[in-house]
Amino acid sequence: MENLLFRISRNRIGLWEIGAKLYQTSTSTVYLAENIKNGRIAAVKEVNIKEHSDRYGTMPDQDQGYELVYNEARLMSSLSHKNLVKYYEAFHSPKYFYICMKLASGTMAIDIISRSGMKESNVKIIMRQLLDTIEYLHGQDIAHGDVKLENIMVDEETGQITLLDLGFAQRVKDGETVKAIGWTKLYSPPEAFITARLSKSWDMWSCGVVMYAFLTGFFPFSLDIDWQSKEPPDLIIPPTLSRVCVDLLVSLLRISPDMRLSASQARCMKFVQ
Repeated sequence: MENLLFRISRNRIGLWEIGAKLYQTSTSTVYLAENIKNGRIAAVKEVNIKEHSDRYGTMPDQDQGYELVYNEARLMSSLSHKNLVKYYEAFHSPKYFYICMKLASGTMAIDIISRSGMKESNVKIIMRQLLDTIEYLHGQDIAHGDVKLENIMVDEETGQITLLDLGFAQRVKDGETVKAIGWTKLYSPPEAFITARLSKSWDMWSCGVVMYAFLTGFFPFSLDIDWQSKEPPDLIIPPTLSRVCVDLLVSLLRISPDMRLSASQARCMKFVQ
């Protein structure tokens, strides 16, 4: 981590010339950028520190907002995997924190799913890479915490994916849990709504939701489910899916965190071989 409190102006962040807005979330905006020294193209994530703290911090403290987003940059800088967004550098001002990263090619996964579902052969290619990426993160004792279609870029020409956004990621060891920073409801496991404790198993559920959405064009569970009920909802499995596909899917979407496959176990399932 370096170059903090470097030159920040209206159109420049360090050596990065800021261009068009790519997309926006509740507390951040991502811009296209070009390095004026070497011409490298990048994506720059601008995070409003106070808004980030107000939304995800336990106290409305600007310093806490800074620590939350600094944690994301710190984790990104420690990782190197072909399917993870590549970190370049970070900057901050009193109001904003900026993370410069490689511009991921392709289309956001949420934009390529169809209501009829994707072919299993295509889903296999994506899930093999996603599980490999999660296995790598978990091997570094990091839980991503926000695996979702909106955080997966798919290059439709090469089939390569890029997993984005470590804003909810935290270090956590096997069998342990930590307090979750936040979550996206449609992709989050039952324990998110009961204990709000993040674990590596949390990511495995999210992978199951992503896989189900790719296969069917729908989400496996609705937002209005009461996960504290004694009668958990049934997982509806389309009869057209192959046996090996179903085996992986149901092993990821188990209600009990302890019953879900680990990333390493999932990566060995026949469907993704």
